[in-house]
Amino acid sequence: MIYLIDDKKDRQSKDYKWTEDRLKDYSSYLIPIYTLEEITQRSKEIFAEDNTILYHESFIDQTSLKEEAIDKRKKIEEFSKRKQNLLVYFSGSKSERVISDNIAYLPVSILYQNLEAFINQYTKGEADLKYLLYGENPEIEKEILKRLEDARDYTDDEESASITGKTLFLDFAEVEMTNPVNGADIFLLSRNSFNHFPDDFSESIQAAFKNNEYQHIFIPLCFGKSLSDYNGLRLATHIRCTEGLNQTANIYIYGVMKLAELMANPFFDILKTRNVFYVGISKKEFERIANQEKQKFAKEILSSEISKLNLKAPSNYDDNHAITNEVAIYQWSKLLGIEKNEELQKNFDIVKNNLYFKYLNTIHPIESTDQPSANDLEINTNSKPKILLIDDESSKGWYKIFASILGGSNGFWVDYLGDGFRNKTAEEIVGESLEKIKHEDIDIVILDFRLSTSDFAKENPNEMSSVKLIEKIKEYNPGIQIVGFSATNKIWNLKALQKAGVDTFIFKKIESKSQTIDDLITSIEICSNKAKKLKSFYRKAALIKQLALEYEDKFKTNTINNLDVAFSLFEISRDKPKYKNYVFIQLFLIIEEFVKLDSVFEEGVEFLVKNKEDVCVAQRKGNKMLTAITMTGNHKYEIQESNFKISNKWKRFDINFIVSSLLIFRLGNINSSIHNWSAIRNIRNTKVSHYDKENSDSFVDDDEIFMILSFLQYFLDIKNMNINNIDKGLKRRTLEESLKDLMADPRFKGKI
Repeated sequence: MIYLIDDKKDRQSKDYKWTEDRLKDYSSYLIPIYTLEEITQRSKEIFAEDNTILYHESFIDQTSLKEEAIDKRKKIEEFSKRKQNLLVYFSGSKSERVISDNIAYLPVSILYQNLEAFINQYTKGEADLKYLLYGENPEIEKEILKRLEDARDYTDDEESASITGKTLFLDFAEVEMTNPVNGADIFLLSRNSFNHFPDDFSESIQAAFKNNEYQHIFIPLCFGKSLSDYNGLRLATHIRCTEGLNQTANIYIYGVMKLAELMANPFFDILKTRNVFYVGISKKEFERIANQEKQKFAKEILSSEISKLNLKAPSNYDDNHAITNEVAIYQWSKLLGIEKNEELQKNFDIVKNNLYFKYLNTIHPIESTDQPSANDLEINTNSKPKILLIDDESSKGWYKIFASILGGSNGFWVDYLGDGFRNKTAEEIVGESLEKIKHEDIDIVILDFRLSTSDFAKENPNEMSSVKLIEKIKEYNPGIQIVGFSATNKIWNLKALQKAGVDTFIFKKIESKSQTIDDLITSIEICSNKAKKLKSFYRKAALIKQLALEYEDKFKTNTINNLDVAFSLFEISRDKPKYKNYVFIQLFLIIEEFVKLDSVFEEGVEFLVKNKEDVCVAQRKGNKMLTAITMTGNHKYEIQESNFKISNKWKRFDINFIVSSLLIFRLGNINSSIHNWSAIRNIRNTKVSHYDKENSDSFVDDDEIFMILSFLQYFLDIKNMNINNIDKGLKRRTLEESLKDLMADPRFKGKI
């Protein structure tokens, strides 16, 4: 039986066309295993003699079960060596096919490409790993080697090529040619020269190139452990994508295969680029093609030439966004001149040696014009925001980058979360993040789109950890600014983030690095100028909402709605200052509704302030109104007569009189100017009432908005009621006193 151990079920189906239905067709011989639990439960079946095990090298590496998976792998390997069972390790990071006794190593794409051919032979009783490595033609390696030997024998009779210009000739040691080019530097490649091709070779060839600039470089098409990998195409791509003296040298790939046999190779397109040639194994041909007049390969066209390639991303990454992330960290770090720590060094080593990353860097090179100046990195803001980066790749370099830009260049407080997120649930991520945000009183959150391993398997963006976290942050305090920071540019992902409440986006681009850094500076500048004020507004509004719960339901509902509208308007006013006037109106409306509450102020024959004990502020006496007022000089309360009679109708007291009465007789203040009421009333009667959209001087400012918020917080708090001044007010009349006054009124004489 064949056991296929690979936790990447989606990739298995989507990328390599091994769907559930296709797997079922071979279920008599092939059993897929997707979890560590399955390995444990079926260990007796798996560890049976004569079984073949196909094992993905990074099986559940990105989860908390990594150590257990490594232990299981060791046991499988020990068992296979002991019992001589067939064992195959496959991985997206491998580029060569190798067989060592009963154990094979190969790329994941090759495994799934040849799996059907292997199973077909397996059903016939021929369990030969060569079919898994080379498909339906397992003898291709022997065929290629025979062709190379024949070609070498033919060239031995030819004179050495004479070529103008310094030349490097790379040769395959097993079929080495005798003096192929006069005066050339010779570099021999053997099957076992490198433990980790092509990275080892890439480093070796760079060392060879370091002090020598060549005009011509000859590369064998076939070399290495697997001749049919046509590694010469890959090596030529490496040279073109490696910065150095020889990046634009003329390259000649020589071999015995027909072009049609090479077209399926992922690096075939290098032959479509300028000054890369494919030639037969012939010294005469070497001389002819090298001495032909050629247009010089200019560095300026390198990016466009390499863009002709269509390389596939390595499958050992979750998706293209993870790859873009690695390259972006590398490029941003170089641009900003950030000193490398251990994690950044790992990133640099990967990006500098991995061909796909080198390919991306060549297409999107770092230009001298991309380098930001100190002025470019300066953020103009009146506040010093506290910024939290939430990204599972934080420690790989992003935190160091943001700490440099935001902390080092601008003096902001910067911290991060994300280590260990990949193995946690969305609920755990949200919980930890919210706790940090609350504890540190964070102003700005820079948030990655995917935060855990499970996010990569989610098709619905609304289920992403980041989306759930945004919703919780905005529920806690919508004034906290959230900057979406991700490599994703899919519209449905962005819409989900926007709907959840993200305030702006920055993309981990590698094609326009300087613009992206500019976007970051601009975004943080805008967010820092918003966060402090919005957070403070929301907190004050939340307190006022709590105070409103003590009053009638209608007032409570209206107050909550008014505050929500006011917050939305205040948010808009960050960009459009005229909206601050509308904010003020909305907040003043709460005062107007409050004074109309029966539980606060009662207007009728007598005007009653509702305190712990009722206090009559004014009462009618004939054609006069007796009112209690405050003398500002000696702060004593006196009763005076005021004529409020107009056209035989009693004038209603205005908002100023009522609020003043409440401030004095409900809240126990010595005058009505306390807590900026006079200023608030004046703003309402001047700026707000006589608003001129063309004149910014008529706009309400932030300080004035927070003035009325603070006033509301004091004014509505039932705990602030104070009866110290109750004896200064008029006594509330008894029923007998009211009847007596009424009978004395000439209008009612003889009618009562």
